Amino acid sequence: MVRIIVAVVLAAGLFLLNVVLLRLNKKTPVPEGCENLTPDCSACGMKDCAMRGTYEKKKEAENGNC
Repeated sequence: MVRIIVAVVLAAGLFLLNVVLLRLNKKTPVPEGCENLTPDCSACGMKDCAMRGTYEKKKEAENGNC
């Protein structure tokens, strides 16, 4: 019975810690220089990267290329 109580208290404590840390993280300001992060896909050699495909489609739409 004591093990169950310890497990419940531990799980509740971890849950509360997670909630507190998430709230503190939301209050933390974004560091300078990290406001607008866009991928630089010309530097990456991975052809099957999901970010690269999205970035290239967006870039083509901005340039008017079909």
